[in-house]
Amino acid sequence: MATLEKIRTRAGVITIIIGIALLSLLVNPKDIFQYLQSSENSVGEINGTKIDIKKFQKEVDYYSQISAMQNAGQRGEEDAERVRNQAWEKMVREYLLNDEFEAIGIGVSEKELADLAAGTNLSPVMRSYAEFVNPQTGEIYWQNIQMFWQNPNNSPQAQQLITYLEDEIKSYALLSKYMNLVNKANYINSLEIKRAVANAANSAEFNYIVERYMGGAEADSLYGIKESEAKNYYNKYKRRFEEKESRDIQMVAFPIIPSQDDYDFTKANIEKLIPQFEAATNLPQFAQSHSDLRVTAENPNKFDYNYYKQGDLSSNLDEFAFSAGKQDVFGPYLDGSSYKIARIEDSRMVPDSLFFKNMLLPISSQEDLDMADSIINLLQKGASWVEIARQHSADPQVAMTGGEIGWISYNQIPYPLGDSCMLNPTGKVMSMPVQGGYYVFQASQKSKESRMVRLAVVQKDVNPSEKTDAAAYERASQLAALSQNGIDAFRKAVEENGYTPQTAPNIARGSKQILSMDNAQSIANWLYSEDTKKNSVSRPINVNRQFYVVAVVTETREEGIAPFDQVKYTIGEELKKEKQAEAFTAKIKDALTTSNSLEELASKLNLNVLQVTNPVTFGSLFSYSSYIPGLGLEPKVAAAATTISELNKISEPIAGTAGVYVISLTDKKIDEGYTEEMARQTLAQEARMKQMDWYSILLKAGNVKDQRSRFY
Repeated sequence: MATLEKIRTRAGVITIIIGIALLSLLVNPKDIFQYLQSSENSVGEINGTKIDIKKFQKEVDYYSQISAMQNAGQRGEEDAERVRNQAWEKMVREYLLNDEFEAIGIGVSEKELADLAAGTNLSPVMRSYAEFVNPQTGEIYWQNIQMFWQNPNNSPQAQQLITYLEDEIKSYALLSKYMNLVNKANYINSLEIKRAVANAANSAEFNYIVERYMGGAEADSLYGIKESEAKNYYNKYKRRFEEKESRDIQMVAFPIIPSQDDYDFTKANIEKLIPQFEAATNLPQFAQSHSDLRVTAENPNKFDYNYYKQGDLSSNLDEFAFSAGKQDVFGPYLDGSSYKIARIEDSRMVPDSLFFKNMLLPISSQEDLDMADSIINLLQKGASWVEIARQHSADPQVAMTGGEIGWISYNQIPYPLGDSCMLNPTGKVMSMPVQGGYYVFQASQKSKESRMVRLAVVQKDVNPSEKTDAAAYERASQLAALSQNGIDAFRKAVEENGYTPQTAPNIARGSKQILSMDNAQSIANWLYSEDTKKNSVSRPINVNRQFYVVAVVTETREEGIAPFDQVKYTIGEELKKEKQAEAFTAKIKDALTTSNSLEELASKLNLNVLQVTNPVTFGSLFSYSSYIPGLGLEPKVAAAATTISELNKISEPIAGTAGVYVISLTDKKIDEGYTEEMARQTLAQEARMKQMDWYSILLKAGNVKDQRSRFY
C-alpha cells in the first residue's frame, strides 16, 4: 500500500525509454465545444483513418488521469501538452504501428509480459521507477514490485495504473523487437569499410582558381532565363518542389510591459511572505509552494539544489550567503523583472570541480541490456573508459572524445548527477536509465573541497496589471482597425505611426515559436483558421500575455507541389548558374589547351591563384569534410582533391556551388593510423543516426496527418 501511495503522489514522470516521444496534455472541453458542433471534427488522420475529436479526447482524459496519479498537483500547459502527445502516440500505435508489427510477425506473449513486468528480464519501463529500482545502484526492490502487481487493496486507481504500465511495457517490448530487426538489417560490408578508410585517411592540400558565378542585373543581362525555360524545368523536376504547408506574415508586436505600480504591488506581496519564510523548516518545500519560477523539463524544480562557492553569486547575494545566519532572510531584491527573497538552506565542504566522464549505452533489446550490464561491470573493475566509450557509446560526439568531459564545475553537472558524484567515492561508476538507453557517468577525480552554500530563493514575478494590459491592447486595436483593407493599408498605417514591422516566414501549423516569441501558437491558430486567407489582417492577438500582435498574411503555401509562380525565381537563379557553369567551363577548357601551370591559366583568365593549406578529406558524415576554409561547402571540389593522385597536375574544370574551379594538388597524405576498425565504428555511428529516421518514415508511409492544432 505504501509503495502504491508513493507511485500515485511522486513528482516527476515515468521515463519511458522508447525511441519516440510518448507523452502529452489536458484540455478544457469549453475550448473545443465550438468544434464539436462543426461538420469537421477530425484531429488528424492515421493510415487512412480519420481520428474524431471525441475519440481523441477520450484518450486524453485517460492519460490525464494517469498523469494526475504520477504528478500530484501539476497542471501546467507543459503537462497538458505532454498528455495530449501521449494520447496521440497511443493512437498512432493503434492505427499504424500495431499493423506493422503484426505484418512482420512480432508480438509479446503473456508469459513474456509477466517476465518483463516482474521477472528476471525486468523491463526498462519498470526500471525507470525509483520505487522499483534504485536508479543510482541498480538494486531491484522485488518486494515492492510484487506488492504493486498484486494490488492488495484492489483500488480502481491502482488497477488503472496497472493497466497503463502493462500497455507501456508491451509497447516498449514491441518497439525494441522492431528496432532490433532494423539494427540487424543495417549490415556494414567490407567494401563500405574500405571506402570509408580511403575517404577519411586520404587528405590533400591544393591551390585553386575560381570563376565565380555572377548575380543580379549582370547575370540577368548575360544569362537571362525565359519563362518558358523555367516552366520546362519546373515540369521536368516537379518533385523537387514538394513543400510543407506554411504561411508568411508581417507583424507588429506591442509588448505588455509592467508599470511602476506593478513593481510596487509585487514587492509588497513578497514582503508579506518574509515572516513565514523566516519560520519555515523545510525550505525546498517552501520554495516549491511559493515561488513563481517556471517549471520546465530541463529545470523541473522551483528549488535550486546546486551548491555555490564564494564568488559564484552576485555580489550582494554572495556577501549574504557567506556571512549571514541560517535564519536570516535577504531581500526583497530585484532580479530582472522579479523580486526575490533568500535564505541559506545548507552549507558544507564540497569539491567545486570534478573530472567527469560519461557515455550513453543504447538499449533496444534484451541483448543490449545484458551488454550494458557487462560494460558497467567492466568499468567498475577498471576497464578503459576511453576504449569502451569509443566502441559502444550511442552519442557520436562522446565516442570521438572517449567520453571524457574533463574538469568541469560541480554546478555544470545536472541535479541529481552532481550530488551523486559528490556523495559517492571518487572513481565509482554510476548509471541511470534515460530515454534511449543507460546514461553511465563517473567522477574519476575531484578538486580540493571548499565551503559552499545552497540557498532557498523565493521568486515573485512582476506581471502587468489589467490597466497595463489594456493600454497595450488599445494601441494594437488602433493599428488593426486602420489595416482592415489588407497589406497596403497595414503598411501605410505602420509607416504613419512609426512602428517597426517584422517578417516571419514559413510558419507551420501549430507553431509555438514565431521569431523570438515563445508560446506563440495563438498566431498560428489564427493563421490556419478557415477565414484567414492571403492578405488577411488579424485582430490583436495575445501572445503568452507578453505581447499583442497585429499581423497580415503575405504568403500561403499548401502541402504538395509548390505552384510555379512561387518557385519561378528560385528556378531562374538555378538555371542562370547552370548557364554560367557551361560557359565558364568552355572558356576554361579553351585556355587549358595552351597552359602548362595553374599560374599560367590564372593569368590568361585574369584570376588569382589561391591556397587551401588545411588538409581536406572526403570522409565521414560527421567530419564536415566537404567544408573547405575559404571556399565553404564544396563537395565536388573536396571529392576531386582527394581522388587526384598526381601532384601539380591541373584538374579539369569543376562546376561547384559558388563557381567553376580548377585545382592543382600541392600535397597529399595518407593517415596510416586510421584503421578499418575506426572506420567500422564511424559507419556504425552513422547507421545509428540513420536508424533514428525509422519513425518519421513510417509516419510518412502511413500518411499520418497531425491536425490537433485546430483544437488546442
